[in-house]
Amino acid sequence: MKWPLIFSWWGFALSLLRALNFSPVSPLLILIVNLIGTCFFLILKENIAPSVTLFILATHAVPVYLFRRDSLDPIGSLLIFLSYLLCLQLNSTTMPRVYSEILEDPIPSVGVYLGSRVI
Repeated sequence: MKWPLIFSWWGFALSLLRALNFSPVSPLLILIVNLIGTCFFLILKENIAPSVTLFILATHAVPVYLFRRDSLDPIGSLLIFLSYLLCLQLNSTTMPRVYSEILEDPIPSVGVYLGSRVI
């Protein structure tokens, strides 16, 4: 699985751009949606080590905390999400296909989790 096909990474990239003052779009709404989606992912995911669960939650909760004072930007967030869907289309895939692939494989450690992604 390529990282750019996972929506969380779009939120992280936007957060980095915002922190460097390269993006006028607030990432807060995207980060909140990603955190909620991640919680559902962790509930549905079988065979996941507790350390991996904590790592994934931390990597999604910390950015929300860091950008908590930003305003919500629904229009900018929608445009980013539509761009993400276009990226999926250009890669001949869909959100259900991307996330079902992620749910298939067991994740026994943080190293396996990070190693299973291709940047």
